[in-house]
Amino acid sequence: MIRSNLLILTLINFCERLSYYGTRAILLYYMYYSFADGGLGIDKSNAVVYVSLYGSAVYLSTILGGYISDKYIGSSNTLLLGGVFLIIGHLFLSLPFGVSSLAVGCLSIIFGTGMIRPSLSNQVGKLSTTPQQSNQFFTIFIMGSSFGGILATTIINNIGQNLGFRYGFLISASGMLIGVIIYVIYNLKNKRHALEIAKLSGVNAVAPLFIFIASCLGAFIYFVPLIYIKSIFTVVVVCVITGNFIFIYKSSNTKDYERDIFKRFIFVFCISVLIWTVSEQVSTVIAIFSDDFINRNIGNFELSGTTFEAILPVFSLLFSPIYLWLFVKFKKVSGETKMILGLAFMALSMVYLGIILYLFNGQTGLSPIIVIIYFFILIQGKLISQPVEMTLAKGYAPAYFVSSVYALTATARSFAGIINSWTAPLYIQSPIMYFTIDGVVLLCLSGILFLYYKYVI
Repeated sequence: MIRSNLLILTLINFCERLSYYGTRAILLYYMYYSFADGGLGIDKSNAVVYVSLYGSAVYLSTILGGYISDKYIGSSNTLLLGGVFLIIGHLFLSLPFGVSSLAVGCLSIIFGTGMIRPSLSNQVGKLSTTPQQSNQFFTIFIMGSSFGGILATTIINNIGQNLGFRYGFLISASGMLIGVIIYVIYNLKNKRHALEIAKLSGVNAVAPLFIFIASCLGAFIYFVPLIYIKSIFTVVVVCVITGNFIFIYKSSNTKDYERDIFKRFIFVFCISVLIWTVSEQVSTVIAIFSDDFINRNIGNFELSGTTFEAILPVFSLLFSPIYLWLFVKFKKVSGETKMILGLAFMALSMVYLGIILYLFNGQTGLSPIIVIIYFFILIQGKLISQPVEMTLAKGYAPAYFVSSVYALTATARSFAGIINSWTAPLYIQSPIMYFTIDGVVLLCLSGILFLYYKYVI
C-alpha cells in the first residue's frame, strides 16, 4: 500500500510540475516578446523582476496552503482545491486580455501551487518511518518533478513559442486536470484520505472576492512603478516568513522540547534560501542567457531558449539512483553538511558561466555543450540538498505544524525570488560580472556556513 500511495503521489507531482513548469518555461518570453510575436511587450529587465516576484509569491503562498491544510480541511482536500486553482489559472493565461488575464491567471496559480506543494510533501512524509527511508521516498518523489520538467521544457515550451503562447498555457491546464482526475479516482477507489467535498462548499462564495482581488492586483501592477511593487513585496515576504516562524515557535500547540528542535530549522532555512537563489534563476537569467548567447538552431528549426532546461530533469533521472545509494552509504553525514555541499556545487555552476563568458569575450552563438555542463554541475547540488531538506523539515517540525513547516521550506524559494528580483536585473548590465560575483559570494558563504555548523551549532 505504501508503494502504491508513493506512486500516486509521485504521479500527481508529475502532473503538477508539468503544469507549473510548462507555464514557467514560456511566461518570461510571453511578457517581454513584442505584440507582433504574441507577447505583451514588457521591458526585458522588468519582465525578469516580475517573473522573480511571481516565483516568490508562488512559494510564499505555501504558508497559507499549509495553514489551511493543518487547521481546516486536511491535506487531501487542500491538494484537490489547489489543483482546481491551477487549472483555472492556466485557462486565464490563455485568454487574450493582456495584463488583466495575466494578473488573474498568475494569482490563481500562486494560490493553487501554495496549496498543493505542502500537501503533497506532507503526504509523502507520512509514508516513511526513518530518515533514511524518507530520503529515498523524497528522491523518488522528486523524480516525478523531473519527468514533468522534461515534457514541460521541451513540448509545452516549443509549442508555446512556435504555435502561440496560449496553446502552451492550455496544455499546462490539461496536465493538471489529468492529475486531479487521477487523484479523485484513486481516493474514491481505495477510500483513503476521504475527500470531504462538503468542507469545500464555501469556495463559491469566495470566487467573486478572488476575482476582485485579482483585478485590483492587475491595476496595481499596471499603474504602480515597479520599484515600489518590489519594495512592498520584499517587506511583505520578510514579515510573513518571520511572523510564521514566530507563530509556530510560540504557539501553545508547540511543546517545549519541540521548540529547541525547531530552532535548528532556522539554520536549514538559511541554507535553503541561498540554494534556491541559484536554482530559481533557471527560469529567468539562464533562460535569457540561453536565448542570447547559445546557438539554438537545428537545421531550419530554432529551439526555444528554455528548451535546455529539459537537460536538468534528464540529469536528475540519471543521477537519482546514484544518490539513493549514496544516501545509504553516507547516512552518518549530517543533513546540514549535505545541504552546504549542495550550495557549494550551486555556486560553482555560477562561477563556471562567468569564466565561460570571460574566455569567449561575451560572443554569441556558443555551443549548447556549455549549458549542458552548467546543468550537470547544478544538478549535483540539487540532488544532494533537496531530498535532505525535506527530511530535515520533517524531523525539526513540531507535530502539530508538519504541513506548515513543509510550507516554510517552500518559502525559502519565495525569499530567494525576492533576492533575485533585486539582483537579476544586474545581469542585463554585465553578464560576466553577474555570474562571477554571485558565484564567488555563494562559495564564501558555503564555507562560512560549514564552519558555523561545525564549531558553533
